[in-house]
Amino acid sequence: MNSATDTHSEGPSFDGSGPKTVSEGVFVSYRRDDSEHSAGRLADNLALRFGRDRVFIDVDSIPPGVDFAEAIDEAVGHCSVFLTIIGPEWIDAKNSAGERRLEDPEDFVAAEIASALDRDIPVVPILVDGADMPAKSQLPAAINELGYRNAVRLEAASWHRQIDPLLDYLAQFIDRKPETAGPPMTRRRLLLGGLSLAAVGGTFGVTKLLGGRDSRLLWEFMSGGQIFSSPKAYEDVVLAASTDRHVYVLDRATGVKRAEYEANAAITSTPAIADGVAYVGANDTRLHAFDIATGNGRALYETDNVIHSSPAVDGGVVFVGSRDHFFYAVNADSGELVWRYNAGDWFNSSPTIDQGLVFVGCRDTKVYCFDAKTGEKYWEVATPSTVDSSPTVVGGSVFIGSDDARLYALDRNTGEQQWRFTTGGGVISKPLVADGVVYMGSADGALYALNAETGDRIWRFQTGDVIRSSPALADDLILVGSRDNSLYAVDRESGKPAWSFETGAEIDDSSPLVVEGVAYIGSLDQRLYAVKI
Repeated sequence: MNSATDTHSEGPSFDGSGPKTVSEGVFVSYRRDDSEHSAGRLADNLALRFGRDRVFIDVDSIPPGVDFAEAIDEAVGHCSVFLTIIGPEWIDAKNSAGERRLEDPEDFVAAEIASALDRDIPVVPILVDGADMPAKSQLPAAINELGYRNAVRLEAASWHRQIDPLLDYLAQFIDRKPETAGPPMTRRRLLLGGLSLAAVGGTFGVTKLLGGRDSRLLWEFMSGGQIFSSPKAYEDVVLAASTDRHVYVLDRATGVKRAEYEANAAITSTPAIADGVAYVGANDTRLHAFDIATGNGRALYETDNVIHSSPAVDGGVVFVGSRDHFFYAVNADSGELVWRYNAGDWFNSSPTIDQGLVFVGCRDTKVYCFDAKTGEKYWEVATPSTVDSSPTVVGGSVFIGSDDARLYALDRNTGEQQWRFTTGGGVISKPLVADGVVYMGSADGALYALNAETGDRIWRFQTGDVIRSSPALADDLILVGSRDNSLYAVDRESGKPAWSFETGAEIDDSSPLVVEGVAYIGSLDQRLYAVKI
C-alpha cells in the first residue's frame, strides 16, 4: 500500500462492517476555497436522508479566550461519523504567510480531523472535483492516519449514482430522521433545510418547454451543476453560469442553447457584459472573457485563488475581487493589471461602480471606496462582521449588508454612517432601492422594505428559510428567491404575497432577472427557470 491509488477506492464499496453506534449525526469538514459547493451539496443530501439536526457543517469561529483544541473537540464531539471533503487544492492550501495550512497549529480542518481520529469514529475522506487521496507521507503526523482510510469519490456528473451507497453506509451510524429539527449543537452553523440535488434523469443542457409543474413556467434549462450565479440578459439571450464549469447562452424566449463557454472549474460568479463580451470569474482562479454570440474566449487574468465575486466592467476596465485577498482592476481588452488592493481577507462581495468610484465589501469586515482609475482608497468603514453583501449606490448613499445582521446606509463621499437596521440574521442580499424604499433579504428568512432616508421598517415578509438572493423589481411587485425552494412575488406597497413559484431545490445566491414580464432564476437543482410574472 504505497500509493493513494493502491490504498483507496474510487467509489463507495462498503460491506456494512464496523461499529453499529447510533449517535447524534454526521460532521462535514471542508475548506471553503477548495470544495464549498460540493460540501453544501453533500450536506443537503445528508439532511434530506437523516434530518437537518443530524448534519453539522462549519466551525465558523472561536471567540477570543476560548481554548482552541477544546472548542474543536466540543464541535466534533457530538458526531458519530466524520466526513472530510478533499478537493484539488486541499493538500497544498496556503495560509496568509505562505505556509501549508495543514501544518498550521490553528488550522480548523486539521484540528477537526485530528479530533475525529482521536475519538476512533468512522472518518471517511470524500474526493471531489478530480482530487486524489493524499498519501500518509503527505499528511502531518497528527492526521497521517487519514491516509489509511478508504475514500469515496463524488463527482458532479455522476453524483446521483454515487451518493446513495454512501448514504446507505452512513445510516448505520446515524439515528433515524427526527420528527422535528432541533437547534444546532455547539459553535456550528446547522445546515438549514435538506434537499437532494441529484440530477433527475435526462442529460445536461436540455431545455423543457412548459414544464407543467406550474402554469407560470415558460421553460427550464438543466445544466450539469448547481446554479449559484444570477442570470444576465443581453439582447435576446440570457446567460446562466453553472458549477459544471460552463456559462450557457440561451435564447430568452425558448431556453434553447445558442452558445456556451467553458472554464476549468466551477463558476458561481455572475457575468458582467460590455459590447457583446461577457466577463466572469471562476474557481480556476481566473477572470474569463468570451464573445456572447460564439462562446469563443479566453482566460483574461489569473489571480491566486477562487473568484466568487461577480465582476463589474466600466470604461474598458473589469473590476473583481478574489479569495486571494486582492481586489483587481484589469484592462478589459489586454488583460493587463491596472491596479490592485490587498485587503487582508477574501472578497465574496461584488463591486458597484458609480461616477468614477468603486464600492465593494470584504470579509475583513470592511466596506471600501476606491478611485476607479487609480485605485486610491478614499475611505473604508469597518462593521462587526464579514461583509459578503454587494453595495447599491443611490444618490448620496451606499446601501450594503453585513454578516452582523445589519443593513447599513453610508455616506457615498465619506463613508459616514447615516443609519443602520438590524435583522434576525446576516445580510448577504444586495439591497434594491426604488422610489425611496430599500428592499433586502436576510438570513432570518425575511424580505424587508425600509425607508431609504431613515431606515425605518415599512413591512416585513417572512419566507421559510434563509434569503441570500437579491430582490428585483417587476412593476408593482418585488421578486426574491429563498432557500425554501421558492421564488416569491410580493406586493411592493403592502408586503403581501402575490404568488410563488417552487423550484426543485434551494435558491441560494441566484437573484431574479426581470425582462419583459418574465423572471429568470437559477436553483441548486441545476436548472435555470423562465417564469411568467
